[in-house]
Amino acid sequence: MDLEFALIGSSVVSGSAAVRLLKEAGVKPSDLSSPDAAALYGIVLNHMERYRKPPHPDTLLELARTDLSGIKEPFEFYFDIYNQNRLKADLVALNSELNEHLDGGSASEALSFMDAEMRRIRQRSTITSRAQPIFNLSQAVVEEYEKAKRGEHGILTRWPTINDMTMGFYPGDFVLIVARTSVGKTWISLIMAIDAWQMEENRKKVLYVTTEMTQIRMARRFAAIHLRLPFGQFCKGRLGEFAEAKFKEEMRFLEEEKNFFIIGGDFDFSIDSLHAAIDQVEPDILFLDGAYLMKGDGTSRTERMSNTFDRLKRLNHRTNIPFVLTTQLNRGAAVAGQPVGTHNIAMSDVAGWHAELAFALTRNAQMKDKKRLQIDPMKIREGEEKSTQIGFDMNKMSFEEVDPALDDDDDDDEPDAGDAQEDVGGEF
Repeated sequence: MDLEFALIGSSVVSGSAAVRLLKEAGVKPSDLSSPDAAALYGIVLNHMERYRKPPHPDTLLELARTDLSGIKEPFEFYFDIYNQNRLKADLVALNSELNEHLDGGSASEALSFMDAEMRRIRQRSTITSRAQPIFNLSQAVVEEYEKAKRGEHGILTRWPTINDMTMGFYPGDFVLIVARTSVGKTWISLIMAIDAWQMEENRKKVLYVTTEMTQIRMARRFAAIHLRLPFGQFCKGRLGEFAEAKFKEEMRFLEEEKNFFIIGGDFDFSIDSLHAAIDQVEPDILFLDGAYLMKGDGTSRTERMSNTFDRLKRLNHRTNIPFVLTTQLNRGAAVAGQPVGTHNIAMSDVAGWHAELAFALTRNAQMKDKKRLQIDPMKIREGEEKSTQIGFDMNKMSFEEVDPALDDDDDDDEPDAGDAQEDVGGEF
């Protein structure tokens, strides 16, 4: 029995979900090299269209003299082999056509062709939506419960309220950090990335991509957060003797660090480039700062942003790691304490549709004076929503969660050295 015939036959034995998966994967009778398999698939598709389920194997034996009794393996077995064979054929064909483009003398056209073909191949080769009876997942649900009972969690932040709402960031989570310009998106996402990188129980490999800032500026912020260096003095080269020695010693140590990767400063960064970077680094979590500036297709900014977030969500599912992305709030949601929702995300509703978790950052004049930042949940798919405030002190590099009800009256205290330099360093 040939593979293609076994594939179609096993889909009949497996049921409607398997046949639908073949259709979703783009398999057509004309794609099959085996005449028997193509004829059988045509019968199955016609029966599905008319009766909404595949024919019974006994019916095929009676009416079409097609015997499926020789099929010994489940549908998934044949489907995986078929997909691997098809992927190999696609790559061989791509190599041949790419060489033809290169022979024509245009490397840029060859690159564009390769990008388009790789997108098509990835989309076709990553079909994973296999329907399962709900009770097949019973044991998985029990295992998830036992993990929670043992205190296991996803990738945590330093903020207890956020962790209590989310239980950490899990594979496949699509997380948005949203704020107006110069409120704190880049800083907060970088703090989260550092928290993931230095988790006590299980340090994570981090890929941090920014479309807005250079790698050296991000590395400088990383050093300031990690070593708690007063940022204004650090930027101006005015660290004290002890702090400067500590900084230089730690930088020598970090030269050997292989679990934190930064890509920065490319306004034309594309989804395909991002996919390639993820394949190269194989991170446990991705942070994408300035997702709204990613290069995308479309005739308007809104259309480009919608298409970009559609593709980012697909990439999120394919790679099965948490994505934490920053983007913009619209002007109507710029005041701390005002209700915010995913409808307040600037330029497109699509980002909010795709998110499992979304948080808004806001800061009014009073909070700025107190060196505070408010984090409001915009969307929490599982868990109770609760706002929180964190410290946002660039001099002490203190970003811990605070309780506004326990505020001390600091008016009579002497100001910290360098307080006037709070806003040094670009976007907060």
